[in-house]
Amino acid sequence: MADTRTPRPTARKSSRRARKTSTALSIGAAVLTVGAGLAAWLARRQIAAWVAPGSAEHDAPDLALDQPRPAAGDRAPVDFRPDIGAPMSPAEREALRPAPGPAG
Repeated sequence: MADTRTPRPTARKSSRRARKTSTALSIGAAVLTVGAGLAAWLARRQIAAWVAPGSAEHDAPDLALDQPRPAAGDRAPVDFRPDIGAPMSPAEREALRPAPGPAG
């Protein structure tokens, strides 16, 4: 009996290889696109934070010994000043109470 099967074409093997390569390239491109988008989003947030007007950032005082001490008129920014007239809850008052005896 003669073999009636036809041999598989060699083009099919190369198309599988091309398909695998194409899939790998597509996945790589998608990963790079997501990474670039994430980097751009983070950079935009950082740049926006740097140029935002009216942010609560202020210059930290230089505490070196050769620098002049702050004067009475040099006050903290308004956002960082304590509110003297704010009501205090009983839990806060208890937390600030001195210890009843020696520690230890």
